[in-house]
Amino acid sequence: MFKILQFPLSILNWFIPKVNIHLSLGRKTYFKKNVFNTNFKNNALVSYLSSPFVKGVQNKHTNHLECLFAAKALNNLGYNVDVIDFDYHKKISYENYQMIYGFGDQFEQSFYDANFKGKRVLYSPGCNTVYSNLVSCIRLKEFAKNSGELNPNLIRTTNDAWPLQKYLSDAIICQGNDFVLNSYKGTFKDTNYYQINCFPLDCNQIIDTYPKDYSAAKYNLLWFGSQGSVHKGLDIALQLVEKYPNLKLHIRGLNLKHEHSVLERFNHLVDNNQVDLKQYVDINSVEFIELMQNCGGVIFPSASEGGAAALLTVMAHGGLIPIITKSCGLDIEHLGFIANEAKLEDVELQLSKYLAKTDDELLELSQKIKTEINATYNIANYQNKIKAILDDILN
Repeated sequence: MFKILQFPLSILNWFIPKVNIHLSLGRKTYFKKNVFNTNFKNNALVSYLSSPFVKGVQNKHTNHLECLFAAKALNNLGYNVDVIDFDYHKKISYENYQMIYGFGDQFEQSFYDANFKGKRVLYSPGCNTVYSNLVSCIRLKEFAKNSGELNPNLIRTTNDAWPLQKYLSDAIICQGNDFVLNSYKGTFKDTNYYQINCFPLDCNQIIDTYPKDYSAAKYNLLWFGSQGSVHKGLDIALQLVEKYPNLKLHIRGLNLKHEHSVLERFNHLVDNNQVDLKQYVDINSVEFIELMQNCGGVIFPSASEGGAAALLTVMAHGGLIPIITKSCGLDIEHLGFIANEAKLEDVELQLSKYLAKTDDELLELSQKIKTEINATYNIANYQNKIKAILDDILN
C-alpha cells in the first residue's frame, strides 16, 4: 500500500567508499496506546490504521471507519484497545494482549512471539492477495498485448504476502460477498470465516435523481475508480466506448501522474469529447451532483474488489446502474448487469443488455438500486455486523 523510498547519499559514500550510507524515507507510522482511555482487564491490538485516532476520520476512504468501528466494538466487549499502523516498523511485545485484529506486518510478527496466547482475527478488506495479485497480473498481460506496455503502475498488487496470518489465524473476516470469502476458504477447515458488506462514502447533500431522463442518461457512463486503472477495467471501458460511438465515458479518480498511459490508445476519444476526464471529484460538490443526475450507469469491470465502496457510493447517491464483474464482491445480480469475468467479451455482453433496456425500465431499476443499496449497504449495518462478529468470535 505504501512504499519505502531508499536512496544512497552519494556524496558521503564517495568520500567514505567503504561505508555505504542509505537514508530511508516513508510514511510516518504510529503506535497509539489505549485509545479510549479505559481500564479493563483485557487488552486488544488493532493492526490497521492509526489515522482515525491521530488525525480524525476522513471521508476519503471507508477504511477509516472500518478501523474505528472495529476498535469501538472491541472496547464495547471489554477490551482496552491499542492501535498500530499495519506497516509500523519497530518491534513491540505481544504478551499483554488477549487478541489481535487486523492485518499487516505487526499482525504477522505476533506469530513469532511465544508469549502471545490470545486469538488472532484477520480482517481482509477484499480478496486473498494471492488471488488478487494473480488476476491483476493477468489483466496487465492482456493490456500489454494491445498496448505493448507492461506497466505495473496500472494494476494493484500487494508485495507483502503475510502467509501466517492468512492461514493460521483463528478467524478471518472478509469484506465482500461469498466470492471474496471463497478466495480464502478451503485450506484449513477449522478456521472460522465471516463475511461483512462494505458501505458507501457519506455525502452531505441530498441528490435528487428522479425523474432521470434516461433517453440521454443511458448513454453517459461513469468509471469511478482510483489506483490501478487496468486492474479496475478502465481499458475495457475505453474499448467499449470506442466500439459504441453513441456512448460517453466520464472518468473520475484516474491517477494522471502514474497511469496516464492507459489513455494513449484512446486520445482520439478525448479529442472528440467521447471521454470526459478529470482526476478527482469531491462527492460534496456540484460537479458530483451533476454526474449523478446526468449519468445512467457505472461501468467498473474490476478483477478483484472487496465490495467496492466507490461503486456503492454512486449507486446509493445517484442510482447509477452497475455494469460490473462478479469479482467486485457484491450480490446485486438483480440490480444490474454482472459479467462473469473482467474480459472484454463478457463485459460487452452485459453492456448490450443494459443498452437494450427501455428508458422506463432503466428508470425503474435506478430507483430500486438507490432504495435497496441505502437500506442494505450502510454504515449502521456495517457497525452492527462487525460488533456481532467479534462478539461471536470472542464469546
